[in-house]
Order: sequence, then structure tokens, then C-alpha cells
Amino acid sequence: MRPAEPQEPAPLPRALRETIARELGPGSRPLSLFSRFLASGSYSRPLALDLLDAAAGRTGDPWEVRRVAALLLQGQVLRIPARNLAEFGLLLSRLELKAGSDTELRGFVRELRRRLSQASGVLGGLQRKRTTGALRDVLVYARKECKLVLARYLFRPEEVAERILSQVRTSRGVPSPFAEKPFHIREEAQRALSALPEYEARILHRLGQGHPIYWVTDRTSSEINSLVEYPLGTVVLVVKPPGSDLELEIKRAGCRGDRLLGIVFDRDGDPVPQAHRLAGGSMGSSLKYEARSSSVLARIYRAAHGAEAPISRSLVVRSIYEVPIDGRNEHICDYYTQECAFGPGFPQARNAMRKAVDAFRVENTRPPELAGELGLTLQFLNFVSPSQSILARTTSFRLDRVALYLSDRGPESYFRQGLGREPEPGEPKRLADEVLEEVLGVYTRPEVRYRGHGRYVEAALALPANRARADRTYLDLMRQIGTFWGTLYAAGGCSSGESFVARNVGLKSCWEGGRWRVRILFMDHDCLRIGRDDLFLPEVLLKGMSEDQRHIRGEAGFLAEIYRIRSGVAEAGQAALRSAARRSYRRTRAVMAGHPEVRRLFTRSFLREAGDWEAVMKQLAAARQEPAGDDGWKESLRRLLARRRYKASRIEPYLESVDRFSPFLTRQLFFHQR
Repeated sequence: MRPAEPQEPAPLPRALRETIARELGPGSRPLSLFSRFLASGSYSRPLALDLLDAAAGRTGDPWEVRRVAALLLQGQVLRIPARNLAEFGLLLSRLELKAGSDTELRGFVRELRRRLSQASGVLGGLQRKRTTGALRDVLVYARKECKLVLARYLFRPEEVAERILSQVRTSRGVPSPFAEKPFHIREEAQRALSALPEYEARILHRLGQGHPIYWVTDRTSSEINSLVEYPLGTVVLVVKPPGSDLELEIKRAGCRGDRLLGIVFDRDGDPVPQAHRLAGGSMGSSLKYEARSSSVLARIYRAAHGAEAPISRSLVVRSIYEVPIDGRNEHICDYYTQECAFGPGFPQARNAMRKAVDAFRVENTRPPELAGELGLTLQFLNFVSPSQSILARTTSFRLDRVALYLSDRGPESYFRQGLGREPEPGEPKRLADEVLEEVLGVYTRPEVRYRGHGRYVEAALALPANRARADRTYLDLMRQIGTFWGTLYAAGGCSSGESFVARNVGLKSCWEGGRWRVRILFMDHDCLRIGRDDLFLPEVLLKGMSEDQRHIRGEAGFLAEIYRIRSGVAEAGQAALRSAARRSYRRTRAVMAGHPEVRRLFTRSFLREAGDWEAVMKQLAAARQEPAGDDGWKESLRRLLARRRYKASRIEPYLESVDRFSPFLTRQLFFHQR
């Protein structure tokens, strides 16, 4: 029998009442919800139903109170005995979830409880301690809509979209459809869209009405796991829907400060990369190329491994028509041509534009020369085609930032340098807990006093449950890296390190098969080269491949730092990475040879010469057994390539490239060994 709920719960201590009032505003509603939650030590149906109505907006409570109610409802659901299927069935029906048969319901309940338990640490802390610190933990946790598992059944997608719109600024955009050829770009974009859960798809549909361009504003938060987040160190917006482990990235959304879009040609006297000349925005050609490259790799990976590739996926691209400036929207031509539209810094921007146009003319096909100031603007826009894309399968938890936030410098970097404010009492500890929860999936908070950031993280990862999860997760992530790397290498692809550098690779805790699993995701593929050429050209590919290898070694270092890995586990991780990479390489080579959908992504000549590369590497492996300084391998390779009908004009550059990158190739030999 369910215990009776007290009719008049004891009043909360004054300190708790004041904390609630500061966070949620004056009024008796939030005080009543908290006092009833704390007074009932076990499940109470009246309280659960009241929390459900409050979270769903049926009682007229503001968004801030609704979030808290959704979190407290999670706590109430966790108090229901697992065997009480009738009570679960009642609540699920109120949430408009179909329960099915008792057997199906029992399995659903087990999975639901496991997923809800991620919040049990913070809710249990308040139940045990009832201090202002424990209350603040709950209030801050409730701000993170993506952590509120039940919120997706309580917050309508349309009202979530409206709240997102209130935290950004929009201007007009123009659809920029993917080309019909190659066919796989549109097909893969549609596949990625169709894979979105209905809830997230409805949010995206509302946000996409009218083809708007989204921009950061002073209302946009950079706090971790905000509904709309402008992650520190980036120029993107990330949308993290309620109760979701999926995020949508809007790339790019302008720079904070006086100018959303600018022009940069050099920094400290050195020219910036071509794609960075449009500060705060993306070049349309880069976004289209990224969509093409990622779609090719997605098809290869799926055919080889029967799973979706761990890469960001382009959903849509839009051209920028207007730019917001000082409370108004300016046509992009006027913005870059007229000083009254651009504002301060206009002469410097025009000077950078002239340099950029001159450089583009050397680097690209020459467009028609247009005279005058407007002509200069049109030439620049012709080259850069300012655009914005929306991506799925991304994460804001980039490896370099995660490692930094878990280091002694974490609070300084995140609060003072990043958010520009002093951390409040308890905030550094919450930062560590939030990041650790993301990188472990299931996290047990240590019952220790916070005496420094690094020491607290060490204590957290020293707990047996966390230590075991950290080691398992690290080894799993190393296998994931190996599988992705082996696929790309087998396909004769490379990214010159851009898809593997720590700032473009991140961790994401995902709910899969009824449990949390940490995934590593690879993003930013505008330098990814795969299937572009008719021939396999070592002189073109080896430099990019060697940069990938270098950054993969860096990823392993970041993971070891994040998870505080001991030397023995680190060695096992390296072995796991190599084993997964070698296995992935073989699987991918097999589908390239025999899978019709994969074969059509490459020319016959590229596939043939990619197979020749396997023979070249095996011959190099044998040459390692020869005496040092013996160059006989060159003559052996020359004969091998001649037998395979390579022209003499190609053989020498081929051999020169192999010789030049011999240290890199020596480290790659494990791919080709049995």
C-alpha cells in the first residue's frame, strides 16, 4: 500500500526557500512542489500527477518551474517499485506512451528506470542533505533540458522551437539544394533526416520554416548542455532537445561581439586558410564539399560494418541573404559594400577583401572582373558564397575542451576566460560532475569535499565503479577510432588531419539498446578526400594520411588524459585500436571489391590502384627484414609497378613519395600484416 502523503508538509528551511525564490521567482508553487517532494520519502501518486501537470504546462507555470517539475517527476518515477506495473501503466498513459502487454511493459519499465537513474545522484543528494548546495545542484541540473528524460513527453516540440527562437536571432536565407549528381549526396541527407526521431524532426521542421539563417546573440548561452548552446571555442550553435541524446549543429552562426560576419586575410602576418577568410561564416563550396565527402564515407562505412558512420551528417544548406547588424537586417551585398551598413572596421574589412579576391583569383577559376566597389563585393561573394548548414550526429564535447575542463585549469578556462564571470560556490564541482557524466555515461558522484578541481576529478575516477567504467569506455573508444580509421584508410581517403584533430572530434553519451554508451564522433569534413581521383596517387594522399595518423595518436593521448588511464590499460588500448583498424581495413577492402553500391562510388582505375597499394605495402613489410641502408626495395617496387602497367612518368613520383613518407608507412604496416 502506498504511504499517505502529508496534507501540510513541514515548511522548508529559510535558506532553501530563499534559494528557490532567487532561481524560480516568488510564489508558493515551486515551494509547494519541493516541500511535498522532500516530505514524501516514497512514491506518491497525487504528487506525481501534480508534477506531471505542472511540467506539461497545464497549470500555467513558467518554463523554469516546468523544468524543475519534470526533474522532480523523474525522482517520483524512480520511487515506484519495479514490480508495480499498474502504477507505471497509469503514468505512461498520462504521458501518452503506449505500454503494450505486461511483458512489453515490464521491459520498458526496466529500460526507463535505467535511463532515469542518471539523475538519481543529484536528486538523492537533496533528499539526504537538504542543504542549499544540494538544492542548487538540483536547480542547475533542471536547467539542462536535454537531461530531463521525461521532458520530451511533457514539452511540445513547437513550444521548444519557440523557446529556441527566443535565444537566437534570425535573418533571411535562400535554399541551396544539394546537386542531383552525385546521387548519394541527396540520398544520404534524406536518410539522415528520416533517421531523426519524430520529436526532434518536428523541432527541426518548425525551425526550418521560411529557410532562416540563425545567429548568436547576447541571449545565447555558452553554458554546457543549454537548450541552445554556443560552445566555447566555436562559432556554431548547438540545439540539444529536451530528453534527447541527439544534438543538431548550426554551422556557422557568427562571432560574438560587434560583427557577426567579417573578413580576415592574415593573422600576425600569416595568411589564414582559405575557408577561414569569411570570419564567423562558412563558404558554400566547403559545406557542399563536406556533404559530398561525408555521404561517400557514410555509404562505405555502412556497407562494411552494418552501422552508421560516427561522423557529422549534413541535413540542409542555405545561402545567407541578410546579415543582422545593430537591430536591423542588411542585404549581404549592402553589408559588405556600404560603410553605413557594415559599421566600424569597414576600411580594414575592404582591405582584407581585396587581398582575399586577389588570392582567390590565383587559387581558383577566374570569374568575370567587375569594376567598382560593388564589383569587388560581388567577386568576393562569388568566391565565398556565404552559407549555413544544419548537421546531425555532432557533439559539443570536443576532446580538447573535455580534457581542459577536467584539468586543474578547468574552472579558470570555463568560467573566467570562457563565460567571463567568477564561478559561484559549488559551480566548479558541478562542472566536473557534468563533464564526467557525459564521458562515462553512468557516473557515481564521489562523497568527498571539493578541495581543488584536479583532486576532485582524480577522486571521482578512483571510485571502483567509475574506474571500471572509465577503463571499459576508454578501450571501447579506442576500438571505435580504429574502426573509423581503418575504413578511411582502406578507401584511399584522408583528411589532412582535419577530421581527426582534437578540436573536431568529440564524445557523446548515447542511449543504445537500453544502456548508456559513449561514442566518439568525427566532425568537420571539408578537407576529407575520398574517391575524388581517377587514380590512387601516393604523392597526393600520403601527406594527408600521415597527418591523420599524427592526430589519431593525439586523440589517444587526450583520451588517456580524460580517463586518467594507467600505463597497462593504455597499452591495451593501443592494441585494441590497431586490431580494430586492421579488421576494419579488411572488411572495407572486401566491400570495395564486391559490394555494388560501394564500387559505383569509385572509378575502376582507382579501385585497381588501391588494390596495388596493398601489394606495395606488403612488399615494404618484407623489405624491413633487409639490411639497413639497402635500397633494393625501390627496384622491387619499380618492377612491381611496371608489371601492373604503370607508366614510367608515374613510377618515379610514386617511389619518391614512398621514400619520403617511409617513417609514416612503417607505422602503417600493421594494417597489412596477418
